[in-house]
Amino acid sequence: MIRRFIDSAKSRRYTVKPDWRISSNQPCLLNIGHRSQEKILDSRRQVVFRVAGMFLRDYFDRMRAVYKDRVFKPEFEKANEKIRHALKTASFVIYQSAWSKKNLDSLYQRPDGTWKIIPNAVDLKLFSPRTEWPRRPKEIPVLGAVGSLRYRSRMEVLFDVAERLPVRPHLLLIGDMDKYCHDILLKSLAKPLWKNNITHIKSVPPELLPQYYHMMDCMVHTVAGDSCPNVVVEALACGVPVVCPEDGGTKELVDDAGFSVVDPDGICGESMRDDMAKAIMQILERLPDYQKRARQRAENNNNLEILTSQYLKALGFPPYAYERGYKYKVARAIGNLVGFVTPKITIVNNEKPRIALILWDWNIGGIASWMFRLVKALPEYEFHFIATHLEQHAPECDELGRFAYLPSFWSLRNYLRQKRISLLQVHNNRWPIDAAKAAGIINIIERTDGARSCCSLSKNELHYVIVSAAGTLPYVRAFWPHVTAKVIYNSIDLSEVDNIEAKRIAPSNCISIGRCSRFGKGKRLDLIIDAIAMLKQNGLPVHLTLAGEDSRLKGAIPVEKELRERALDLGETVHFYGKTSDPIALAKGFDIAVCTSDPFNEGIPNSLIEPMACGKPVIATDVDQVSELVEDGVNGILVPPSNVRAIAEALEILVRDPERRKAMGRAAREKIEKRFSFAVALKKYKEVYKSILQNE
Repeated sequence: MIRRFIDSAKSRRYTVKPDWRISSNQPCLLNIGHRSQEKILDSRRQVVFRVAGMFLRDYFDRMRAVYKDRVFKPEFEKANEKIRHALKTASFVIYQSAWSKKNLDSLYQRPDGTWKIIPNAVDLKLFSPRTEWPRRPKEIPVLGAVGSLRYRSRMEVLFDVAERLPVRPHLLLIGDMDKYCHDILLKSLAKPLWKNNITHIKSVPPELLPQYYHMMDCMVHTVAGDSCPNVVVEALACGVPVVCPEDGGTKELVDDAGFSVVDPDGICGESMRDDMAKAIMQILERLPDYQKRARQRAENNNNLEILTSQYLKALGFPPYAYERGYKYKVARAIGNLVGFVTPKITIVNNEKPRIALILWDWNIGGIASWMFRLVKALPEYEFHFIATHLEQHAPECDELGRFAYLPSFWSLRNYLRQKRISLLQVHNNRWPIDAAKAAGIINIIERTDGARSCCSLSKNELHYVIVSAAGTLPYVRAFWPHVTAKVIYNSIDLSEVDNIEAKRIAPSNCISIGRCSRFGKGKRLDLIIDAIAMLKQNGLPVHLTLAGEDSRLKGAIPVEKELRERALDLGETVHFYGKTSDPIALAKGFDIAVCTSDPFNEGIPNSLIEPMACGKPVIATDVDQVSELVEDGVNGILVPPSNVRAIAEALEILVRDPERRKAMGRAAREKIEKRFSFAVALKKYKEVYKSILQNE
């Protein structure tokens, strides 16, 4: 889990290093056993202690009744004392399970607010189930055991349980074995029962592990007292149900995605072994149901993207690091220095205040569409559309204001000063703020939406932040409390929507499913295509329209070619519409709209606001602030991220039930009218602009 957290944190621009400087003031994530543990704990830095469990005397006493060499040693008591000291001293404690915390409370009970239970997690895109579950003869189920195969109790119970089944299974064992387990394996291989029915693989690269989980029908994790085993999390993510002892944190992971079996006899008793065999048979009899539950458990509780944010929060960091490095430091230094000696830009009497809106590019997209709508309604200001990364732009820029492509610090600084810009509004782009300071602009606003967008840009030296999702506001207040922030939802002019004629691409005998948005890796349009394929296999009359194109920005990952190849077998069922300047007309032609993005890729997307304004039900992944717009079961259906099966099942519900589609569509329109009215948003923007410019 630590390795996964480090990789995930690095992908969010954080620098993570093994700590060797005790005097460092940087927050530290401490695992038990670090050679400098005591010095780290006694330092003044923020120390987050991640703990699995402790050595339980009662457990070893019970084990000793079965295995005489399993005794509670003096060094175990010393280890417990080190854990106790860490629990008392650390700034914050992360427990891996409620079971773990309950036991550790016997050493020291942390005050409320200084601890959190965060289970282990996996990358749900890497550890994922097969799109189609393998069909095997029921008489040859595959049972798996993965991890460090230590202690003879683990192997003894596994083989004994397997031999109690009414069917002969195949055992897939992955991991290094100690001497005891290896001896048990050799003895079992000598039995005719197990001839050609055992596969043992000592080690597997992490990237290949999902392939082996896909071979399993059930994982049998016979280890009692585990706090939160990674192998169980991995199995669940791959759709593998699990049978385990009730004693330990594994039970919390598994829940209804398998069985946690009571051991009333103490340790590895006959009753437990019988019940584990019965549990395996129950799973095999209803395997598809348990496979779905397994994946659902992992999605709900073990998503690395979500749990990484919880780790970072414990360390005192936002979910994404804001941009830093040499070029940003230079830009800030120049902005401060030049701005200090540059006369401030002021508004000349009787002239319109000039507002510069800055985006990476001004092609059609959710943010650009919203800005164009806003500018149309504010003729009292002179707007300048500025692109910093791409010169090509939408015609609205020339129709509604002035457009300039300014890719460098000095070109932007000189333009802002020459045009006497009164107020600058930027989105997810730091260096233009410093260029504006160098130009003598005193009024700077950032407009932000989701958590990644919000936290990627430092708010230092900003005057105002407009947040387009309420769920993002706490990040601003927590990490930049000196900045004034206000929630103004993106919205839509319903009178404009009602006057637009629908453009339907799908045949009249098909249910039209669609999405209008810029293509991107994190938008996961591949999931929509795969879900449509599953519906077609079920004989449902569906048609998918994908409107948009790859980003043309330098460094953007193109996905359209891959998506087209993925949809080849579906023929005319999938239509790639291309770039559109009229997404509302297309949305009016949909029966169902979809948004299947990964976490931290959305705020409250316009690609959902627009079809909901047209009275269309929506299906969306429950990520970021989407739930502020989509109410599950009311105006749409929310599904876990990365789950193509859940998307397909949600689509099938609405495809088969036209009355439900109509009811959800009405509720969707009502939600837009109540909370996403353009009139309300326009009033708030006017108040912000007026208050800032009047105070100049």
